[in-house]
Amino acid sequence: MVYNWRFNKKQREITYECWPREVDMFAPGSQPYPGWPVTFKQADNFNIKEGYLLPILRFEELDQVVTVMDQYTSEVVSSLRIKGNSWQPKVMYPGRYKIAAGEGSQLRFFYNLEAKNQNNQVLQIE
Repeated sequence: MVYNWRFNKKQREITYECWPREVDMFAPGSQPYPGWPVTFKQADNFNIKEGYLLPILRFEELDQVVTVMDQYTSEVVSSLRIKGNSWQPKVMYPGRYKIAAGEGSQLRFFYNLEAKNQNNQVLQIE
């Protein structure tokens, strides 16, 4: 088996291919194994259908990195470079969380954020 993957950064997708070893994957008409290729969106890695919402984050800067951590253990729950200037993180369990937002010297921490079924709270990050 030969594996190949392609990244589409703009669409935030990864396409995986799995080819038989003896096949020239660049030859016209060649095909990977049946059922391949498979494409995943980045958000598919942490897709919570029913969960709890943290406050809506609003940034002055675009495309910030947001890392959600357990308030008490600091275990990373998710980390993502968002698109745009607004995002509402979702977690699997109710409780308290902390968020690291930004990067480098602009990294800021926000503590004691409550995850709720409905959460309309807005956290403005400057």
